[in-house]
Amino acid sequence: MTITDDKPLIRRDDTRVSISTIRSLESRGLVTREPCPLWLADERVHLTTDGCRGLAATFGRTR
Repeated sequence: MTITDDKPLIRRDDTRVSISTIRSLESRGLVTREPCPLWLADERVHLTTDGCRGLAATFGRTR
């Protein structure tokens, strides 16, 4: 996912995520933003190590 002007840039195949969700995940240390080399995109959002661990833990949970 990429962010431009503090707004998620939604592409055809991307899942929609609000900027407030991204900020919440950032505050918990689960995602981080990095400069993006793509034209028209300022930053790219990545899972942190803790974010990867937390996401992987959800795969084993039953509903």
